[in-house]
Amino acid sequence: MPSDTSENSPPRGERGRQVVTPRADRVPRSTIALLAISVLLPLALFSMAALQNRRDVERAALRRVERDVRILHEQALKVFDTQELMIDQLNGSLKKVDWSDPKVPAQLHNALAHLQALLPQVAAISVTDAAGHLRATSRAATPDAAIDLSDRDYFVKLKAQDTPRPMIARGVIGRQSHEPVFNIAARLQGPVPGRFEGVIVVSIEQSCFTAFYRDAERDAGHMFLLADEDGNVLVSEPKMTSVKLPTATKFRLALEGPRSGPFVRPAVIDGARRIVAYERVGGYPVIVGYGIPWKAALMPWWRNMWGYGIVALLSSLVLLAVSGFAIRRIALEAAATVRWRRAASRLEAEMAERAKVEEQLRQSQKMEAVGRLTGGIAHDFNNLLTVVIGSLDLLTRRMKDADPRQQTLVANAVDGAQRAATLTARLLAFSRQHPLDPEVLDANATIRGMSSLLQRTLVETVAIDLKLAEGLWSAFVDPNQLENAILNLAVNAVDAMPRGGTLTIETANATLDAAYCANHADLTPGEYVMVAVGDTGTGMSADVLAHAFEPFFTTKPVGKGTGLGLSQVYGFARQSRGHAAIRSVEGEGTVIKLFMPRRTAEEAAEAAPVVAASEIVPAARNTKILIVEDDDLVRAFSTSALRDAGYTVVEAATGPDGLNGLRLNPDVALLFTDIILKGPLNGCELADQVAVLRSDLPVLFTTGYTKEKLLQEGDPERGIAVGDVRLADGNTFLAKPFTAAALTAKVAALLATEVAEVRHSAAG
Repeated sequence: MPSDTSENSPPRGERGRQVVTPRADRVPRSTIALLAISVLLPLALFSMAALQNRRDVERAALRRVERDVRILHEQALKVFDTQELMIDQLNGSLKKVDWSDPKVPAQLHNALAHLQALLPQVAAISVTDAAGHLRATSRAATPDAAIDLSDRDYFVKLKAQDTPRPMIARGVIGRQSHEPVFNIAARLQGPVPGRFEGVIVVSIEQSCFTAFYRDAERDAGHMFLLADEDGNVLVSEPKMTSVKLPTATKFRLALEGPRSGPFVRPAVIDGARRIVAYERVGGYPVIVGYGIPWKAALMPWWRNMWGYGIVALLSSLVLLAVSGFAIRRIALEAAATVRWRRAASRLEAEMAERAKVEEQLRQSQKMEAVGRLTGGIAHDFNNLLTVVIGSLDLLTRRMKDADPRQQTLVANAVDGAQRAATLTARLLAFSRQHPLDPEVLDANATIRGMSSLLQRTLVETVAIDLKLAEGLWSAFVDPNQLENAILNLAVNAVDAMPRGGTLTIETANATLDAAYCANHADLTPGEYVMVAVGDTGTGMSADVLAHAFEPFFTTKPVGKGTGLGLSQVYGFARQSRGHAAIRSVEGEGTVIKLFMPRRTAEEAAEAAPVVAASEIVPAARNTKILIVEDDDLVRAFSTSALRDAGYTVVEAATGPDGLNGLRLNPDVALLFTDIILKGPLNGCELADQVAVLRSDLPVLFTTGYTKEKLLQEGDPERGIAVGDVRLADGNTFLAKPFTAAALTAKVAALLATEVAEVRHSAAG
């Protein structure tokens, strides 16, 4: 990586001396700056104070408007609740009335007139028949036969809809009172449920609301408004020329939105700019609004500005006087100021660099912590998978003659368990605990070999651009994991280009220097092979980019991704002693680079032999195996698998129990132990103590972790040392989850090796 420092730059000391050298125009510039500060600082403070005071005044005005609208809301709610209660009581009483009796209208008039007298806001109470003609009214003992209410909107709606709730009608001129009123109407309940018998109408005088509003008024130019859910104006002050609100007004929108709220805009009544608050009236389809003029609300602010202005002017004059004295000292302090600025600049740069390093350290520690967490989860899950996969394997072998449908069910269960094992492997890949099989390879050849697979993976609208460097170094990585990583990145790139684009795969030789590696934990300077996968898609935001490598983090819809793709790539790169870097710009695309260590064939270590088996290997003779496993289910499965193969098994759950089992069974031919055990002894410590009793006893280790993790990191909390050579031998290590075939094959191979060594020693 190139250094940030140019070789042609002058020495630091020389640059410093050039800065410190006084210049002839230093004092005039400082003078201008100081004079500007003397004027601008008070002006800035004045502006800040004015802005803050304006906000305070606006908030106070808004609180006052909201308080007043609550008062008006309570008054309106009281009126509507009272009328609804009265209508309910009237309906209950009128069910028993015999309308054929000619005395009824006069009797009802007296009762209705009494109710009207008790409620000053009521202009009239009327009862109609099904045709809209008055049956009784509080205005006259004998109803006017010429009055027909069948054309009123409330009559039409109530006749068409059987609703128990009263409805509120728009304001009109009363046909009996000849005054501005709005009506609250409800269906007249008769002896036959559901049949329309007429309506009960309560006419409310608008003057009772306007009088209350005027009593509550504190500001000239105030505004009151009461409207129903259809935008019909029931009461307004000042009086509106239109009886219906325009559809785009805040009040109309408020009827469909929140129950209350403030806003500032020209009012629909007269177009004057006001601070307005509104609130729905209980459960009724009515909204009440109150507003005060914008100018009146800001009047206290304008008064405060005079005081702030005087203070700012005096402050500016004082600063100008002080500046005159300070200017005389500027020339003497110029050199010291420059030196201080240089020191401050260096300190700021160092602090910025330190903050950058600390952030990288925090990110590295977070990823390590998440890795340990996911690795621990995968370890525990591997124990469960060992039991599930192994038991299903044994069940399959014992069901060869079973019903094919049962065999199909077991096969489906095996497939699901294998998928779970694949998911666990991805978790282990992120936590750098997935077993790798590295070899020296040509990354260019690997990518060319994947070209047909990539073409099938991509859609027609995505083109592939291969930029493979000539003379590319060989890399030392697991070829299968490298192919999986490239395929994962290609799939993510296609998802990021829904409208098509270009997928670029590039290779290059890269030398990472100490400065670059210092900012990335666990990365050592040296030569690396770089493989980059880029797209021209949507890119990532800064928030998404910060979490891109974390497991289970995904921006895809539910069911479209596990969130383990990039985390698996990240874990593979780190476990391969390499590095993964990502760069993304929203709207431009994303590039992910994998740096893999360079290695020659001579430098690569030979891979340990791999034991692969599909059938259970039977015991060659009557052989006794000691199993030490703290997980009851895993121990039971392992015991069953070995006994099916013809072995005699001694079981133990802890290290001390295993030692006792060995003492009681001196003819044990092999110890099979979990490395991570509960109790005072782990598997390695148990093997050490077993070696004291039986130095010739072969030991087969197993764990849900991988031998790579234990070799590289150990487990200090459980006493497992880094680099335990016994774990490096592939023949003495069996990773979970394992099958009965894999277990018996390992045991048979280890016993065969032991027999061969004994014979060789005897022959020697």
